[in-house]
Amino acid sequence: MAQLVKKIKWQNILFIASLLSVVLIPYLVFAENDPAGEIGTGSGEMSAKGLLNRLGEKAGYDSEASGNDISGVAATIINGFLAILGIIFLVYMIHGGYLWMSAAGNDDQVRKAKDEIRNAIIGLIVIVAAYAIISFVLDALSGTGGGGSGGTGEAL
Repeated sequence: MAQLVKKIKWQNILFIASLLSVVLIPYLVFAENDPAGEIGTGSGEMSAKGLLNRLGEKAGYDSEASGNDISGVAATIINGFLAILGIIFLVYMIHGGYLWMSAAGNDDQVRKAKDEIRNAIIGLIVIVAAYAIISFVLDALSGTGGGGSGGTGEAL
């Protein structure tokens, strides 16, 4: 038994404990003091969806709004994808800057860094253009975009 204790690496135990704590932290979100007993009064309010709806209402979101239409889901997926592309752009910019700063007079490495930064900026332009096009198309499909209110032009 003593040999087993000596073989255990405490860094591994610390890593596993921290991983478990990160995994278990979301369960603490639902900890709410309910002195009036309102949680269990409605049907389905003790489910995860009911608790998330209450949390959203307290945060100021409208939980009754229909956010499950196809344009909303597509917009969420596309915005997430574009956010990942933005992170990739940032990584390329940082890497290109690092290459340039660590070139120490090496012309090939400076050229490589400049090419990487130029390509990252071109990629950012493509990302912004894609976001603008997708935003325009989704607004046109959902009917929220367009020009003007169709009124008389009076100020509110």
